[in-house]
Amino acid sequence: MPAVSERKNNSVIDDIIWGVTRGVMLALGFCLWITVLYLLKGGDVFARQHVTYGGMIGAYLGLGLVAGSIVGALRRFTTSEGGSFLVGLAAGIPIAIGITVAVSGSPKNWPPAATRFFIPVYGIAAGWFIGNELNKARLRKLDRES
Repeated sequence: MPAVSERKNNSVIDDIIWGVTRGVMLALGFCLWITVLYLLKGGDVFARQHVTYGGMIGAYLGLGLVAGSIVGALRRFTTSEGGSFLVGLAAGIPIAIGITVAVSGSPKNWPPAATRFFIPVYGIAAGWFIGNELNKARLRKLDRES
């Protein structure tokens, strides 16, 4: 297994660009989903959650940018299974915040369960998913190198 220091071919900036690209692409998928929701049900569905369509688009893109930046900046630590999952967990927290906004609306209206339950559970779930994808990419790279 290659050590962290063996990934000299990419700079941290390259890794951040790599992560941001993937984070924004995932965010665009969520934006597409809420655009369909907006077209089918109108703006009232967002107003009931105390958010706006534009605010949700901005939140998803911003959170994709943040989560992608985290994954990219920490990409050098994904050379092990544990490192992949820890990086995924770090990126899962902003994603959990985004999911909580989608489910519970504006943070000023969040019930206590949102911060005590939703964010930790969604953060761990998103972190596991991201970590699993990072680990699978690591394993594919090791297979290609061997």
